[in-house]
Amino acid sequence: NPGTPNRLYGVKAITPKNIWAVGNQFIPAIQGNQTLIEHWNGTSWSVVASPSIPNFSNNLVDVAAVSASNVWAVGASATVSTSALLTMHWNGISWSTIAGPGVSGSSAFNGAAHVPGTNKVWAVGSFTPGSVSQTLIVYYC
Repeated sequence: NPGTPNRLYGVKAITPKNIWAVGNQFIPAIQGNQTLIEHWNGTSWSVVASPSIPNFSNNLVDVAAVSASNVWAVGASATVSTSALLTMHWNGISWSTIAGPGVSGSSAFNGAAHVPGTNKVWAVGSFTPGSVSQTLIVYYC
């Protein structure tokens, strides 16, 4: 959107003609961020429709790819007082939100990586069940 702050935080090249970038875009009407996913097809970048959690500020920070039809994006959905894990999956046709692990307190993913030769994707971040943050490591397969 022209004049709207957009930010990209993570990028993954599957091939020279298949690259994904993830981040967020500020939506003035809701005064919050919604997910932003862009795709490079070898010629140009285009915005690809992606879901956002209503009434939350949604931010994607990293992307990992198993294949052209198995791509993962991670980040967080936040309110003023808390945040929750945000995981999305590309199935070759569309992006969908995937339920993450149930953790107590505020939580966020900060990175993701595909394990070569497998269908596994690791995501890392943190959660705060009380007053001290804890590390968080999750894998999807």
